[in-house]
Amino acid sequence: MPGPLIIRLTQGPMGDHLVKHGRVALIMRYGLDPGTRVRIWVEDHARWVDAVVKEKHRVSYEILSRLVEHSGYETLEEWVASIEKMHGGSLPGWVFVVEKVGSE
Repeated sequence: MPGPLIIRLTQGPMGDHLVKHGRVALIMRYGLDPGTRVRIWVEDHARWVDAVVKEKHRVSYEILSRLVEHSGYETLEEWVASIEKMHGGSLPGWVFVVEKVGSE
């Protein structure tokens, strides 16, 4: 069985949200199927978090509005602006929700 996909959260509130609440929504260029194991480096906390993908959706404002509570951002506008800045002015195609597995 292959190892988990490695993801780095190097800035913004998403890593903090994952550490504090055990769940975060991420927007990426590629989709990850539910059940996919991921290992996330949360730079602000200098720790690894093992997680599993719980939901996968094509990016739309309707989906982002529903998932903003899991983003770590206060508003949809802040979340979208952050992602667009990171990805050169456009939104990547996929959003997925990951949930922490195991214990600290």
